Amino acid sequence: MALRFLNYENAKKAVMLTLLGNNYRVPMLIGERGVGKTAMMKDIAKDMNANLITIDANVLKEGEVGGSKLIILK
Repeated sequence: MALRFLNYENAKKAVMLTLLGNNYRVPMLIGERGVGKTAMMKDIAKDMNANLITIDANVLKEGEVGGSKLIILK
């Protein structure tokens, strides 16, 4: 699988399409600290009139969030 790098607006559209799809998929955002991952998710939550839950995945043990439909950001 090849990595794709998107600008902010295209990444936001891709995440929204994934969340709005009826496929129970949750996007995983990966990027260096300070690139705007959390800011983008806050924008999307606001646009969708939804609540955003953030979890620091570094403190989780394997399987602790399994089966939950959450957006996980570092």
